[in-house]
Amino acid sequence: MTHNDGAARFSYCNPCDCAEVAGIRDPQITRVGGRYFLTGSCPAPLGEAIEGVKLWSSPDLKGWQPEGWLLRRDAIALDAWYRDRFWAPEIHHAEGAFYLTFNCHNEATRFPHSIGIARAQNIAGPYEVVTREAPLVECANDGHLFTDDDGHHYLAYDAGSGNQLILREIELPSCRLVGPPWSVAVRTLRGGDWDGAGVEGSCLLKRGGRYYFWYSSWTHGYEAGVLTATDIRGPWTRSPRNPLLRPRNGFLEVGHNSVFSGPDGRDWLVYHAIGADRVPRLAMDPLWFDADGEIYTDAPTSGAQHIEIKEKQP
Repeated sequence: MTHNDGAARFSYCNPCDCAEVAGIRDPQITRVGGRYFLTGSCPAPLGEAIEGVKLWSSPDLKGWQPEGWLLRRDAIALDAWYRDRFWAPEIHHAEGAFYLTFNCHNEATRFPHSIGIARAQNIAGPYEVVTREAPLVECANDGHLFTDDDGHHYLAYDAGSGNQLILREIELPSCRLVGPPWSVAVRTLRGGDWDGAGVEGSCLLKRGGRYYFWYSSWTHGYEAGVLTATDIRGPWTRSPRNPLLRPRNGFLEVGHNSVFSGPDGRDWLVYHAIGADRVPRLAMDPLWFDADGEIYTDAPTSGAQHIEIKEKQP
């Protein structure tokens, strides 16, 4: 949309009303070539299996069209460790390839929920599962890849059913874990703390020499907060303003966010939001940083939002 003064404006409204992605949880958006690509935990009827990992794309973050299945349950061997659930998949571009992390188990063989990784030359696939024989990390969830300024790559995840958040260096393109893991945060177990019951949904970014580690908790429903550090190995400090993403504006639960490059060139959050109808829906809002490196967002917003775009974005 362009106005009389020549300034462009991007308008949106939470939650996204596109029926194609209704029910999605744990969303992640990747911007490639001026188009947005979305994946996340696919909806499934109660008691039925999630069919796999699906990809959608959009030119404007509003209407989403299916791009197909990146992993499909009915094409996976019955005894493969990665056959059930397909929670919180994410796509990360590095070293000239696209890496898909996914989180699965096998109910028939009782293989525990673990993290796998697949690789492709195109964001829409086809993807080759690198971890066919054994998972990248066993007994873990919500794998998230991050590439630092120096080219080193890291895998973030939650271990022990939400007991703690972990980081570990990973070599790409071999997908080989390097060195020992280290802890970013441990659930407090204090009843009054917003993250006391458990921690999950890792999302790591670096801006202005500071690391920001987003994570979610279900202690008071569902909310998300941030840890910060000046060294990726810590120490990590919980923001005193946590949770930064909390239920309001008609939403009962909000969380498991990721960060992507938005239409105005800023960092944006994408997350799932649950209202009175209890259906998870796609939602997104910009975030920003002040002069001291503090991170802010108005999320979750509801109603019409208008964002000025001062110059053409890539």
